[in-house]
Amino acid sequence: AYANSNIDIITSDNKVVQLSDIKRKNINGDKTVYSISCHEQFCYLSCGFGIVVVDLQRMEVSNTYIIGDDGNYLPVYDIAFSNDGFIYAATKQGIRYAPLQGVNLLDYSNWSLVTAIGLDQYSIDYISFGAGRIWAARKSDEWMGDRTFSRHAESVWYQEIRSIQKIHDFEIFGDWLYYCSDKGIEVVDRSGARQIFIDNYPFATEEIQISPISVMPDS
Repeated sequence: AYANSNIDIITSDNKVVQLSDIKRKNINGDKTVYSISCHEQFCYLSCGFGIVVVDLQRMEVSNTYIIGDDGNYLPVYDIAFSNDGFIYAATKQGIRYAPLQGVNLLDYSNWSLVTAIGLDQYSIDYISFGAGRIWAARKSDEWMGDRTFSRHAESVWYQEIRSIQKIHDFEIFGDWLYYCSDKGIEVVDRSGARQIFIDNYPFATEEIQISPISVMPDS
């Protein structure tokens, strides 16, 4: 995804398919693509107005979900899928979720808001499934304001790791949680015990300073 909201899809035979639907969409507001999450044959684009679903078999936009209150635009920053059939969206106004099957996701009223432990009061930046749970994280300008949460049951959430602050990125791979923060790259298990910490880089020099802003786990 590009800054102008164009999307390029690179196929298995190295062809580039361009989708300009979001760029051309008549929206008076934020058309930024904040993240991309894939599930089965679909890519879910987290956008400044809602969710755009791309069918990777047909190479076309198949749906657009506007999930804000009363059907209003709502910035969506990240999307995850649970192992019990739900789609979760990290938004400017908390976490919204809905069953992937059996309901009309075009209808905003079929999306519920997570209200446990005051999560509806936060803007949530990252959400992911791993280590047996849905996890969510938020960035904050407040001192010690960054938060990590996890879902233990459909409506049961707990605040988890509190030690990691100034989060720039958050991913899960296997049973480990990967953070990119002001300190560097921190990898912890779901209890919060540190497994890996990277804060120096052999290729850095006085002229080339390294300040990571994202993390991508690789097997």
